[in-house]
Amino acid sequence: MFGRKNALHLGLDIGPDSVKVVEVLKDKNTIILNRMGVMPLFDNLKAAENTNLVDMEQTAVCIRNLLAVTGVSCRHVTVGMSGKSVFFREISLPDMSNRELREAIKWEIDYYVPYAAGTYFYDFAVLNAEQQQEESKVFIVASLKENIEAIEKICTLVGLRVVAVEFEALAMKRTLEREDNIVVIEICDFWSQVILYQNALPVFVRTIPVGAEKFKEVFSHDDSNVNGVSRQQDLPMTAAGVIGAMSTPLANAVQDFCQEIHRTLEYYQIQNQQVTIDRFYLTGCTERISHITTLISDLLGKPVSIHNSLQHFRLHSSYDQVFLQRQGPRMNVAFGLALRGLDND
Repeated sequence: MFGRKNALHLGLDIGPDSVKVVEVLKDKNTIILNRMGVMPLFDNLKAAENTNLVDMEQTAVCIRNLLAVTGVSCRHVTVGMSGKSVFFREISLPDMSNRELREAIKWEIDYYVPYAAGTYFYDFAVLNAEQQQEESKVFIVASLKENIEAIEKICTLVGLRVVAVEFEALAMKRTLEREDNIVVIEICDFWSQVILYQNALPVFVRTIPVGAEKFKEVFSHDDSNVNGVSRQQDLPMTAAGVIGAMSTPLANAVQDFCQEIHRTLEYYQIQNQQVTIDRFYLTGCTERISHITTLISDLLGKPVSIHNSLQHFRLHSSYDQVFLQRQGPRMNVAFGLALRGLDND
């Protein structure tokens, strides 16, 4: 969306269960992960439909504590906006100059966005700007002003200056490879998201009301198997083998979760039969469910990789690989938000 760029920048991801920050530094052509951290939200804020609007002061306290613990020095921040708070769509307009396009969208935006006129902010990008065609494909993103203003108020309370607010799915894409058509399955604590990218832009986001806490709840009723899979070491690493080692409640929960993902992809493919998915990525609280990549990969019949963008960048000496492997998949959005402010973005 909007914002200036700096050699040092902060990404802030305010999630349903925690707040995450990543501070990145650009040193010549090298991007350095300078500071990062995660802090749980207060219990009364967790799983809220819109954490930004529940209690701004309590959310600010969590962020202030996290900034102090991590030692972040940058005060210029890009903040994420979740899919639940964002409207987006692709439209087609006649080919015209950038100035004409901006004016055309200004006058027609209320027709495309399902919010009352004057109650929202919007931004857009031309998808096929490098191609000479009769029509321009335009990607529109919009969010209610009250959502943006709440984020700005929270950041003001902790001494941060908001230079951009960005759709989280766009921030996530910045950390991924350059494949055109990919699927990202993000596991949060209280729900999960399936994000489909077509031609490198998010075109479909579906929220699944099952998250890592659901599996934790099942684990707590399974004293013999706290890690989700029995201690037998000779089981085949297939979905059938892994699920066969689980207790019945856990097996049912995992299968239901995977079936929801499968139905989402099936629906999308019916509507877009010409699209071939290049890669599948898993991100978020991946450490909560043992062998989750095997389960999803086998049940979908597609190879699935855990996405940990932090592995590809230089780290501050205070972070070790164990911490990185455990926390990295949860930090992808915050890292993408931080990259938003660098010169080479």
